[in-house]
Formats: sequence, C-alpha cells, structure tokens
Amino acid sequence: MSINTLEFDVESDDSTLTQFKRNDPVIYEHNGKQIGIFYVQNIERIGATTYSFSAVSALGILAEGKHYGGIYTGQTVAEILPDICGTVPYEIKTNLTEIKLYGWLPIASPRDNLAQVLFAIGAVIKTDLGGVLRIESLWDGISGELTQNQMYEGPSVKYDSAVTQVVVTEHQYVEGGEETKLFEGTAQQGDIITFNSPMYEL
Repeated sequence: MSINTLEFDVESDDSTLTQFKRNDPVIYEHNGKQIGIFYVQNIERIGATTYSFSAVSALGILAEGKHYGGIYTGQTVAEILPDICGTVPYEIKTNLTEIKLYGWLPIASPRDNLAQVLFAIGAVIKTDLGGVLRIESLWDGISGELTQNQMYEGPSVKYDSAVTQVVVTEHQYVEGGEETKLFEGTAQQGDIITFNSPMYEL
C-alpha cells in the first residue's frame, strides 16, 4: 500500500498560492490527460515568485490520524470500511462487502488498519485517476501489456531474492477471569483513554 507523491514548482506572481490548505486536492494533468488527484501537504516559497508544492495520493491521507480499532465479532466489511476511510472516497467490489470479520484491530493509522482488513479478505487496493480508492480481489491474470512506445528513459526495476517462506501468526482473543487496573487518576469529559491490548467489561 505505497503512497504516491507529487512534487512540483510553480512560477507565479500570485501570492495567494500559499493559501492552499493541507489536504486540498490538486488535479495533475499531462498533455491534456488527467493522471491523478493528489492532496497538498506542504507549500514552500523558494524564490520571489517560485513556490514548491508537495502532495500525496489518497492513501497518504489515510496514513495520518488514528483509527481506534476494536474487537470485531462478525461485522461485515461494508460496515467497517466507512469508519476506517472516513471522507476518503472508495469503491469496493460487491463480492467483498458482505465478508464478516473477527478479531482485534489496534489503535493505528487508518492506512495500517485498512491493510489488516485487506489482508483478512484477500483483497488489494488501487487508486484510480479520479483519486478514488478501488478495492478488489487478488487476481493472478495479466492486466495488460506495455508497448515499446510506452517506455521511457530513467525507470528501473529491482529484482529481490525469491521468497521461500511466509510465516503468519494468528492471535485469538477470549474473555478471561482476571482483573487488570487500566487507569488510575482523574479524567475530564471528552478525554480518550487508550489501551495497548483489547479489554472487555470496562
């Protein structure tokens, strides 16, 4: 789940360029074709009329903030994803929406917990040209073929060592009879108390 990035400089006398807010969308076009939608992260003035922008794809937004997770006992993917993705637009294949999930998602970034969900249901995620996240099943077919005129100078492909073994560890959480002191002190209305492991009957 890599995050695509976009960096570019703008030459302009318009100083209002600095008024872009964090996560404002920017449409990237090349030769009249839309390449993608990115979200502004930083703007730096590097000259009298030169501004440097850095932006990320939708997955970059999900790498921020916190998703508070929880224990899931059969909730469907369709029920869980809105809480993880928030305002980031996404589409998911209908054959995946009714899969039930069981287990614990920790307090983590929305991107990390989304990765856990995708692993559990055997799905992958892509970002389309309109900036929408598309979730679909894994596929071992050929999606297309690059022709010679689609190649350009500069790219590289890294060939890592072959994977000979994958170890997956499964955890099961059940109610126990032990009592644990989770918090001691005073809290005000609106405070959020977090734990590093799942608890019940608080």
